[in-house]
Amino acid sequence: MSEPQGLVTYHNATTPFTHTPMPHLNDLRGYTDESMDSIEYLDKLRILQSDSISLRGFAVMAFCKSIIEPSSERFAASLRVLSLNLGNSPASTELMRLVSQTFRISTNLKELIFLGFPEKEVDQHGVFDSVAFSLKRFKTDLPPSTNTISRFLTSQQELTELQTLYVPVEHVRSHQGFASFPSGTIPYLQSLECAGPLLVSILLAIPAAPPVKNLRVNLNKLSRAEESASLAAISKFKPTLKSLSLERKTTKHSRLSTADILSRAARKQEWWRLKYLDLQDNSHDPVSLMSTDLV
Repeated sequence: MSEPQGLVTYHNATTPFTHTPMPHLNDLRGYTDESMDSIEYLDKLRILQSDSISLRGFAVMAFCKSIIEPSSERFAASLRVLSLNLGNSPASTELMRLVSQTFRISTNLKELIFLGFPEKEVDQHGVFDSVAFSLKRFKTDLPPSTNTISRFLTSQQELTELQTLYVPVEHVRSHQGFASFPSGTIPYLQSLECAGPLLVSILLAIPAAPPVKNLRVNLNKLSRAEESASLAAISKFKPTLKSLSLERKTTKHSRLSTADILSRAARKQEWWRLKYLDLQDNSHDPVSLMSTDLV
C-alpha cells in the first residue's frame, strides 16, 4: 500500500488464491449413487475429455475402480487436477486401497484436493506413500503431523500453494503445544492458508520463512498466547507478502477487535509489498482500520 488513502474498509472480500475450475461430476444424473457401474461411469468421464475432475461421496470409489483398469492408463496419465471429497461416505479398507492405487497411476497430477478422509485410515494404509506425481497445489483437512501427510509434504518440493483446513482442538494444543510440521519442506511456497497455530509450527520447522505472497490465517478460538504468537508469525512474511486475509470471530465481550489487533501488530512495520488486505469478522466487530498503520 504505497499510497495511503485514509480510512479503508475491508469486509468479506475474496482472497486471490489460485483455483482451477473443475467439472463437478456429481451433477451427472445416474452416476453418483452407490450402485453405479464403474466402467459406464468412466466412459462418461472420457466423453468429457477433461484433465480436471471433482468427485464427492460414493462417486469417489466408482471413479477409482474405473481409473485403475489397464485400459485407463492414458486417461490416468492425463489428469492434472483431482478433487476427492469423501463427505459422509464410509472409509472402507477397499476404498483406501483404491485411492492409493489411483494416486500411484496419476503420475502427472499437479493439483490435489483431499477432504473428508479419516486421519487413522489414511495413515494406516499409507495412501500417499508411493505417489509419483509432484504437486503445485494441495488442499486437505488432515493434520500435517500425520505420518503419511508429513512424509508426503517432505517429498513435494515443487509445492507453491498449500491450503490446510485442519485446526487442532483446544485440548490437543494445550497438552502438546503447537502441532508439529515436517522440516525441510515447501521451499517455493507462494500461497498458504492455515490456522494460526500451524503457521507458528511452520516457522518453527522452517526458520527461514518461505517466499509466501498470499497468506490466509484462521485466528478463531485461540488463546491470547496463541493469538499473539500467530500475529508475530505473520509479521515474518512481510518481506514478500502481497495479500493477507485474516478470519477471527469475536464476541460481544471481546476486548479488542480484529482491526485493533492487526493495527497494533502492524504498527511501524514495513509492509510495503502488501497490496490486498481482507479482515473477516462477525457482526460484533466492524472491520475498518487506518491504512497508514500498514505502511
